[in-house]
Amino acid sequence: MDNLSAGLYDRLMLVDAHAHLSFLNNDQVALVIDTPAPWVDQWILGGYDPADWQRQIELKDRWPDRIQTCLGLHPWVAANLSSKSVDSALIELEGLIYRADWVGEVGLDVSSKALQQKRDVQMGVFQQQLQIAQVYKKSCVFHMVGGVADFLKCWDAYPVSGFVHGFSGAPEIARELTSRGLFISVGPGLLKGHFKKLQKTVEALDLEFLLLESDSPESPKDARGYEGHQLLLQLIDQVCSLKSISREALKNQLVKNLENSNRIGMKKKETSRV
Repeated sequence: MDNLSAGLYDRLMLVDAHAHLSFLNNDQVALVIDTPAPWVDQWILGGYDPADWQRQIELKDRWPDRIQTCLGLHPWVAANLSSKSVDSALIELEGLIYRADWVGEVGLDVSSKALQQKRDVQMGVFQQQLQIAQVYKKSCVFHMVGGVADFLKCWDAYPVSGFVHGFSGAPEIARELTSRGLFISVGPGLLKGHFKKLQKTVEALDLEFLLLESDSPESPKDARGYEGHQLLLQLIDQVCSLKSISREALKNQLVKNLENSNRIGMKKKETSRV
């Protein structure tokens, strides 16, 4: 990157809408947050299970102005816990809700046969967490991999503001979400040449509903660590190309979108069926 581009990006100060810094140790997180090229100003973390919630809170205590916590039972966790363990975790979640900037990741994942067999369990836990978010006036970070009709059924019963992270679906699914006032967060999939459907979705998407995320690192064992700084710059350039918009205009819109996605008091809307 040349000096001119670096100078431009220094002024962007973005929020990574979904990152897993809780997978890193404190020294690694410090390198991410205190990097000499800090065009990512804040990070919304991705919630997983009670142990992850505590790790997020530790990071928030150390970097209170840079970390946004996201506490919730991930669908993968919900699918594999006993009903007693789910109840215990949700009680713990309510006890920690004052430390949550967002509730999440919550939603449905039916990407495998094993997860499909736990669809009803996931839906039940999803609805319980939506109710918690409503009661405590928290917006949600949603995880939705397949099961769109069931996801919308749960959300329609307990509408909550927020955004769907890591979206890779078709334009018509994005429209179902945005018609409900939900935002769409797009990650590294957009940079993959074979993700043509996602590129078409971004081209068709109203820019007022777009967020960008790194979803980095992918797992605690990801040797690459956090790659969000570079990924977000690449995502910005890709979106600018697809939408024929300047970097500065996109950045300003993303800032507004994040604020709007975290609004409270969402009203149920009439929507078309999927």
